[in-house]
Amino acid sequence: MAAARSHETNRDWEHAAKCYRELIVLQSSPLEASYRHAWVSRQAATSLAEKEEAFFQLESVLKRAPFHLAALQSHLDLALELDRAPAAIRSAERLYSIDRRNVTTLQMCAEVVMRYPTEQFVLPSISKESLSELVQKFGPVPQWRDSLVIEFANYCCHHPDSVDSQLTSAVGAAITTAADHIGSAKAHFESWHFARIFGEEDASLDSARRRIDDECPRNVAYEIYLASAKDAWLGDKPDDAKSFLTKAIDMKQNDYRCYELLGDVYQAQQESSQCTVAYLRAWRLAGDHPLELGIKLAESLAHGERYSALPPLVKTLENEVRKSAITPDRTLRIRLQLVYARLAMRQARHEDALQKLERCHMLATRNCSHSDELDEWVPAIETLQAQCLVRLGKYADTARLFENRASKIDSPAYQWRAAARAWRTDGNAFAAARCYRNAVFKQGGYSEIWLEYVSFLKDTRGIDEAAREVTFRHRRAQQGAAIADQVLAQAWEMVGRPGLAIQHYRLAAQHEAKDVAALAIALARQGQVHDALELIADDSWSVSAPIRAHTAAIVGANAANLSTASKATIMQIVQDGTTAASDDATLLMAAVQWYTRCQSTSDAMELLKRVVALQPENVIAANNLAMMLADEGCEFERAIECIDNALKQTGPVAEFLDTKGWILVQMNRSEEAIPWLIKAVEQSSSQDPITHLHLAAAYMDHGDRVHAREYLAAARAAPILPELLNTSEQRAWATLQKEFTQLASARADGVAW
Repeated sequence: MAAARSHETNRDWEHAAKCYRELIVLQSSPLEASYRHAWVSRQAATSLAEKEEAFFQLESVLKRAPFHLAALQSHLDLALELDRAPAAIRSAERLYSIDRRNVTTLQMCAEVVMRYPTEQFVLPSISKESLSELVQKFGPVPQWRDSLVIEFANYCCHHPDSVDSQLTSAVGAAITTAADHIGSAKAHFESWHFARIFGEEDASLDSARRRIDDECPRNVAYEIYLASAKDAWLGDKPDDAKSFLTKAIDMKQNDYRCYELLGDVYQAQQESSQCTVAYLRAWRLAGDHPLELGIKLAESLAHGERYSALPPLVKTLENEVRKSAITPDRTLRIRLQLVYARLAMRQARHEDALQKLERCHMLATRNCSHSDELDEWVPAIETLQAQCLVRLGKYADTARLFENRASKIDSPAYQWRAAARAWRTDGNAFAAARCYRNAVFKQGGYSEIWLEYVSFLKDTRGIDEAAREVTFRHRRAQQGAAIADQVLAQAWEMVGRPGLAIQHYRLAAQHEAKDVAALAIALARQGQVHDALELIADDSWSVSAPIRAHTAAIVGANAANLSTASKATIMQIVQDGTTAASDDATLLMAAVQWYTRCQSTSDAMELLKRVVALQPENVIAANNLAMMLADEGCEFERAIECIDNALKQTGPVAEFLDTKGWILVQMNRSEEAIPWLIKAVEQSSSQDPITHLHLAAAYMDHGDRVHAREYLAAARAAPILPELLNTSEQRAWATLQKEFTQLASARADGVAW
């Protein structure tokens, strides 16, 4: 019995029920154990079947002890919930005969009279006379009347659908007066609760809070602080909400509602760790339910990247949905499916994730007449679908998804651009061009989307076609809306017109100080390094040290020839900038280019490590760090970790597949490397000579000279530029060139002989 009561205190209904079952066997007269077992089963019941089982257990107890007070109260409460009229009337009659002075008993008996007015029972009718008799028994009329009014308010708040609206309107003032007469925290709380439900939405809890003292019951103080926290939370006062919740928890540590609301507050403030702790505490206190709380916990775990804890939780939630007598609402089902989809994506089960997302999409769009409901879930679902399709290499399906989104009213231009990029990756240049044109039209101006379209034309149809596009748009802009000089300068530079580009860069720099950077970089690209450095070092250029350093690094990395003095100037500016802004990832990446140009590998690697720490999602930094580590022949395991993380985020991108393969080659694992490199060639939209070189080296190490010669020929045909190769690639290139050049010479000599 003691163990069972201990489990009850912890709301551990399953173990409590087990103890009572054992007690029933052990006791010669197990009536009390039978009742406690039935009561615990009632507390644990969530489905209709479980509640009915508890109901029949209580019926069995009452057959042996018809006037067992606690069993009668539990049985009547459950009979009212299950709407069993005969059982409810029978228990109400017995209860009234032995416990008519108990307020809870009177409430339930009154409910029986009101809910089943046509039934025949021996309960007295509720009338003015009968109430007057009760008043005389319980003390002075004013005091009893005020207490009765407050109890009536409590009943109305818990049964709002059962109370006539005219009655609640008539008694509102009486409830406020009664609370003032009694003066307790509980009375003022019930008055506030009644006003909030039936009257004023802006009713205040100040009166109730002021009356919390040492004599106030802790459970009443808890409810007041919890309600105050909800008010503060809804009023966008999260700090006040946390303060009230702290006080509530001091009053009652074993109620889940407080921790759930605390989790909501932390979640809105993006405090992921504290949010998860609060939801987990609430989930345990509530006995691993209800469903919505479990979904909140799962979402918090996913947001905090704690995916290892998700599988058992998701399984529990799915079992609860399966066993529930009532189907969860659409929103909860969508949220649960999204959690499952994110977990499947994390585990690289993208086909499973797609199936869940399709079900989510169907739930979100079926019988949905309001655009607000669609806007709430559909964009998030389709974004995850696109990510899955990309991971699976289904770029055409991805493009169609984005086109469908882009064709909707008020969709942003970047949806068309996303479709264009997907078609571009799929190799469908015609569809990509169409989507780019739609994006430019949708945007209604010329900026980065148009520049991307110009770059696309240059890659697919040649520089002349791209130049015609720029010329055409420039002429049209002179007759209508102008194109910004900064944008036009980039376009002219892109199509090989440096003179026009610098002209527009100068015009842009006259209006915006930040555009001086673009002018300096353009000058450096055209060999005017001295002029570029003069602009950068000029004190009248009013920009911060990081911007100056970023510009200097880009100029240095792109300049064809640099004098010793120019190198020293750039180096000093870059060092000053990276010291002043050690967490500026954009600056650090530019500095990496500069240090790589200067062959300062250790400095470049140090900055790349810093960027990866600052931005784990920066796949370019991760790829470059992996390549550099492997090239230096050190930290191969970290190099593999970096490139694996990049591939998890992007899917089968050719450049990253190539990096993974080349690292394996340098780890003397050529047999493992070859499939990665072949996949890189298949995924690439262009014949990258570097990947062919890597494959040639891998086959050579593996002893397959036939394939090594084949891929070396492909690398030579591209052609390959040795000055663009890193150290390990230059070694591989030299070895392959020497090996197959000597072979060709030997064969030629043999033929001549």
